[in-house]
This record gives sequence, structure tokens and C-alpha cells, in this order.
Amino acid sequence: MWNESRLEKHHYNPLSLGGEDEIHNIVLLCKKCHSEAPMSSMTLEEIVIWCNSKPS
Repeated sequence: MWNESRLEKHHYNPLSLGGEDEIHNIVLLCKKCHSEAPMSSMTLEEIVIWCNSKPS
């Protein structure tokens, strides 16, 4: 997916749940993964585990 899509910023602690719009709260995801990403507060480690569990 990385080569087929532009990257989008994903707040792993969503702004709507009090997360900050700062670099320490952002991970880059392809458009497809960003649209499927859980909309709950997660740690960076949880986001990485979630990404790695997705089929290639």
C-alpha cells in the first residue's frame, strides 16, 4: 500500500478525544489504512501492532 497511496497523518489519540495536533501524536498511514484505523485512543505500539496485523 505504501507505494500506491499518498500518506496521511493519523492521530493515534484522536483530536475528538482530547489528543493533540502535535508530532508526538501522529503516525503516517496510507489512505486505505487510515480509513480503516480504529477511532479510539491507542499507543504508538498498539498502532504498529494493528498495522502489522493487516494483510499485505
